[in-house]
Amino acid sequence: MSTPAQETLSALVAYDRDGLVPCIVQDWRSGEVLMLAYMNAQALERT
Repeated sequence: MSTPAQETLSALVAYDRDGLVPCIVQDWRSGEVLMLAYMNAQALERT
């Protein structure tokens, strides 16, 4: 079961034709980008 916050986030995300969305991981102190990955709806829901 999803929460209202998850449903709102899911409505705002624009997935590509393969059902993926870019995800940036960065260091919270320096702002340095550590990784670019792609997430599907299930991965986004689990974070």
